[in-house]
Amino acid sequence: MARETITRADSAPPRHDPYGRSGITRLRPTWRGVSVAALALTLVAVEVITGDSALLLVLVVVALPLVVAPVVVLWRARQAAGSEIHLMVDPPLVPVGAPSDLLVHLVPLGNASFPPWSLERPSAHRRAGPPDPPGPVEPAPSRGMLAPDTGRLIRSDRVGSDARASSTVPLPTRRRGVFTVGPLRLWVHDPFALFGLTVATARPVLLVVHPRAVVGLTPPSVRPDTSGSTQFSDGPAGVHTDDPGGEWSGLRPYEPGDRLHLLSWQAEARSGALLVHDFRPDSEEVVAIVFDDRAGVHRSDAFEKALGFVYGLASSAEGPATEYDVSTLSGRRVHGSTTPEGLVAVSTFLAEVQPTRSSRVAASPASALPSDALLITTPTAAGSLPPSLDPSSVVVVE
Repeated sequence: MARETITRADSAPPRHDPYGRSGITRLRPTWRGVSVAALALTLVAVEVITGDSALLLVLVVVALPLVVAPVVVLWRARQAAGSEIHLMVDPPLVPVGAPSDLLVHLVPLGNASFPPWSLERPSAHRRAGPPDPPGPVEPAPSRGMLAPDTGRLIRSDRVGSDARASSTVPLPTRRRGVFTVGPLRLWVHDPFALFGLTVATARPVLLVVHPRAVVGLTPPSVRPDTSGSTQFSDGPAGVHTDDPGGEWSGLRPYEPGDRLHLLSWQAEARSGALLVHDFRPDSEEVVAIVFDDRAGVHRSDAFEKALGFVYGLASSAEGPATEYDVSTLSGRRVHGSTTPEGLVAVSTFLAEVQPTRSSRVAASPASALPSDALLITTPTAAGSLPPSLDPSSVVVVE
C-alpha cells in the first residue's frame, strides 16, 4: 500500500512581462550568491579608494554572473511551468526499523524539456503528527531571505520532454510515530548556483512507524459466556455461527452438526466440496485491551515491547476476523480488527501512543478498566496498580 500526491508546477508568468514579477518576488540568492555579491562590493570600494582601473576587469568578471544568473533562473522557471511532481511513500505503514522510501517522479508536460532541478531533502522537512487538511496547492513562500544551496538538496539533471525523472530517498524509521514528510519545494538554480527560485510545492505525505510485533504470541479467542461478556481462552480465534439471523460473512467447509439448509449447492456444483453459509452474530464480541500509558512508571524498552505485544495480538490472529477495542488509561481509544483496514487503524493508534501524565491517568485505573478487558503493563508499572484489580486481567510484558 502506498500513498501518492501529484502537484503541478506553477503556471508561466504573463507573456507581457518578460521577467515575470511573481517569479522575481520569489527569487532568492544562495549563500554563494551573497558571497559573490559581497566580493563585488568589496572590489568596487577598493577601486574607488585606490583608483586602480585594473580592478575594473576583475569586477566585470565577478559581477557578470550576478547579472546573468537571475535571468537564467527565471528562464528555467518558465521551462518548468505545467510539469507534475508525483510523491509516494512506499510502504507508508512500517514497523520500527523497516525500510520505507519516498519515491519522487517528475513528469514534464508540453514539448519543452525540464531544466536541471533540485528537491528539498525529506529529512529536513519531517515532523511528528498528521498533515494539515488538504487545500489548494500554491507555491510556498521561501523560508527566510536565502535559497538553499544545491549541496543541501537532491539534484537531478535536465529531463527530456518524452522522459521522466525518478528518485528514491530512504526515510528514517528508527523512531515510532506518525510523521508528516513535507511540504517539499522544487527549486531551479542558475549554473553558478548563485540564485534559486521555487517552481512547485508538493503536498506533504504521511509515514506511520508502528511498533514491531512481538512474535510467538497466541491471540485470545472471543467466546461469549452466559452473561454475554467477553471471555478469553486458548481455542481458535474468532467466532462463527450458522444462525441465519446474523450477518453473512462468507462460506466455510461443512462441519458435522451444521444445518443442512445452509449448504451452498452452487458452490458444491462448482468445486465438489461441501460448503455452508457462515454468519457472524449481530452482537459481535470484541476483545477489549487497555494499555497502561502512565508516564514515569515504565522503562522505555519495556514500554515499546508492551506496545509490540498489543500489536502482536491484533496482527497474528488467524481464521475469521477478530474485533479489537484498544484503549489507554489516558482515555485514547480505537476500534480495529484483524482485517487489513482494522490493522491500519490499530497500528496507527499504537504508533502515536506515548507515556502520558494527566489527571485521568493519575486516578485509580480500576474504575476505568472494563471487567472483561486485558490490561497490558510492564514490570516496573505493575506494582503501582491498585490491588483491587483482578490479577487474571493484568498482563505484564517482561
